[in-house]
Amino acid sequence: MNQSKRGEDQRASLQQQRRQNEDKDLEREEWRDAMLRKILRNTVLLGYKLDVLAMEEELDIMWIEKLRAELANNTTVSQGAVVAVNTLADKVQELINNGAEPAELQEFVDTLRANDAAVAKAIADRTAAQGEPAPTPVEPQVEPEPTPEEPDSA
Repeated sequence: MNQSKRGEDQRASLQQQRRQNEDKDLEREEWRDAMLRKILRNTVLLGYKLDVLAMEEELDIMWIEKLRAELANNTTVSQGAVVAVNTLADKVQELINNGAEPAELQEFVDTLRANDAAVAKAIADRTAAQGEPAPTPVEPQVEPEPTPEEPDSA
């Protein structure tokens, strides 16, 4: 009987070890499943974050393109303002040269030319502050005709 008791004890011990091993295996599987769920959740979150970054990058690109267009427009407008003022002044000078009332028109031309310099300076200051190249001033195209000198009366 002693031997049969020992055999039963060994079987009971083996069964207990199997149950403990099964419990450990179950705990490992649960741990592994929990880790896989965590990895999956983090992967999904990472995917969302990548989507957000992609959208932000698209917005940044759109913002940069809008800024480039605005900068090009400002440069064109700045240069156009200088050209427009000079063109107007040239036309008035042409009228003076063709016999219009010289005193009034000359005063107007002088005002335009003075404002041209002020406008060009303001634009240059503004564009330099924004990093935009300053427009190149346009020189007048029409020069005033020299006034005839009075003969010496001596």
